[in-house]
Amino acid sequence: MNKPYISRVVIENFRNFRAVDIQLNPKQVVFGENESGKTNYLAALQLILDPSLSDEERTLQISDFNESIVDPIGTQSEIIIALYFSGFEESKTILAQLSDAVIKVDGRLYLRITYRFFPEILEDGSIDYHYSIFKGNDPDNLFGSKDRRFLQLKVIRPLRDVEYELRNRRTSPLARLI
Repeated sequence: MNKPYISRVVIENFRNFRAVDIQLNPKQVVFGENESGKTNYLAALQLILDPSLSDEERTLQISDFNESIVDPIGTQSEIIIALYFSGFEESKTILAQLSDAVIKVDGRLYLRITYRFFPEILEDGSIDYHYSIFKGNDPDNLFGSKDRRFLQLKVIRPLRDVEYELRNRRTSPLARLI
């Protein structure tokens, strides 16, 4: 049986990501040079999927906007993080809980969950930012803690010495992945 996996990640205006669209395979390993965006990429995923984050921790700051946006408040910019899941079609449990997250793109079905950090203009003319996480294409169809239980994210600690980890299969989180 197929297991659900993140098959596509779209990130706009978040930290060092101005606009990226990443296609993924069922098993993913994140690696790269220092300061290349690995931590920011994982933070983007965690904003949606990490059950341990509070509402306060999911609320971004103006400093989380990509630095190329000179005045995010003045331009009323938004941060968008969209996760597309594949491999869910055989899971009756996931389909029962998240059927309203199913979208069709180029003839293929995906579960889509989107994080949106957006401005609201208050009565006094000031701007206040809020976030929402929604299912499918409908911003009013909120994704919550009950939904999150069905799409789990496993983040393992950074591995500094892969050869050591491979030699110590009993204790290494890498061994479970391969």
